[in-house]
Amino acid sequence: MNENVFLDFSQHIHILVIRMKQMRAYGIIHIFAALHAVTTVTCRLVGMNDELLLTLLTMFMVVLVCLRKKLTLEFTAAIVILVNVIGYVLGIKCADIIGRIFSSAAAVHAISTFITTELIGWGALWSGSVLRRFQRGEDEVWAPRMTWLVVTVVAIFLFRLSILALGRLDIFTDGMMYDMLLTLLSNLPAIIILLCVNMIYVRFARNAYGRTSRSGRMLSLTLFILVCVLIGTFLVGYGLPFSFGRIAEWQGMLSLAVVVLMTEVVIYVVVYMLDFLWTSRQALKAEKMKRHKAQFEYMKLKQQVDPHFLFNSLNVLDCLVVEEKTAEASTFIHKLAGMYRYMLKNEGSMTIGLREEMDFVNMYADLMKVRFQSGFLLNVDIPSGLMGRCVVPCSLQMLVENALKHNAALPADPLVIDIAASGNCVRVRNALRPRATGSSGDNSTRVGLNYIRQQYLDLAGRDIEIEEGDGSYSVTLPLLY
Repeated sequence: MNENVFLDFSQHIHILVIRMKQMRAYGIIHIFAALHAVTTVTCRLVGMNDELLLTLLTMFMVVLVCLRKKLTLEFTAAIVILVNVIGYVLGIKCADIIGRIFSSAAAVHAISTFITTELIGWGALWSGSVLRRFQRGEDEVWAPRMTWLVVTVVAIFLFRLSILALGRLDIFTDGMMYDMLLTLLSNLPAIIILLCVNMIYVRFARNAYGRTSRSGRMLSLTLFILVCVLIGTFLVGYGLPFSFGRIAEWQGMLSLAVVVLMTEVVIYVVVYMLDFLWTSRQALKAEKMKRHKAQFEYMKLKQQVDPHFLFNSLNVLDCLVVEEKTAEASTFIHKLAGMYRYMLKNEGSMTIGLREEMDFVNMYADLMKVRFQSGFLLNVDIPSGLMGRCVVPCSLQMLVENALKHNAALPADPLVIDIAASGNCVRVRNALRPRATGSSGDNSTRVGLNYIRQQYLDLAGRDIEIEEGDGSYSVTLPLLY
């Protein structure tokens, strides 16, 4: 029965959220800022504490902004947690500043609440815009996860409620909490220790969570946060590492522990989000490289199993057989087989040695010389010291093939193709002699060049260089290690 009531409540919340999501984000922020100010004034007029209502309104506003940006549940929860902690400190300072301008307590609280809500809303909106870029799914489906979102927000609200309950026990005041926070932040070694420990835990937990149940993960995170709170409270409470002497009684240590808890939650959330962003970015980069490599491999296969290439090769082979040039036919077959052996051998390779690539280019050139007779010349000038460097497989061969495909190669006027390497690059250059209009291969779509460029950008972050002018055309490729 209770579960059904909770699900019905979640569905009503979901309907309300969907309707408010249709508003623009800045409209949501302005409306909730005004609601905060009205709530503050109303509660003071009736003598009611406004903290719980303001907390609920703030959390609801942030959730709507995050939903508007289609953030995942993890990012939404993280931003809500940060808003609760940062908004608390920001509200205190804002009220202090406004109090120096206005004498009316109601005006001070209304204006400071309005400004704080605006700052929080725009901060959440900006954070959502940044985090959205790192999400894998472009269209996040929220309806099935609305129940978990409600549970998460309720849990965060209960945590905030517990802080308010401690405050009402006169264990500490807002001013005391602020002073304790300054004391904690002034202890730089303690902050660095908490930061490093959280970085190690987040990285370890991300690798180990796949083998741990949900309850085990929650228990592990709870114990970790408690240990961090104990460590931080001990270091700051005793003034370590600068001195050793207790700086507060047990009430002060308890308030310090609460401040350390809030700070630890913020540190953990920030570290988790940064680690999530880094991991997501690396995963997206790996998937992008994998997709580009698959496209490149497909393009190579399509180019080499091209009917024109096979047709021309078989025609050449047929002519050699008819003319009974068995030795030349055998050599042609072996080189043709060598080309396909090279492609099969390096099918999954990201890079290949320049020496192996040049052997492949020479085999291809020998095959083309049988077809074009003395229609082109291949000049190679590569120092032996650079032969150990690497290139993208089939990249140089594709450039030679493009030169033959798009330029006239005549025995009376051979097409000269130069391959030269120096420094950190290798260049393929040929004279510009476009074929007659309507001949095969006269129109270039540059698909092969675009794939080669993408491979170098993915592997080394370096682009290829294309130069055209003065009757020549050249493509320069970076040499890789």
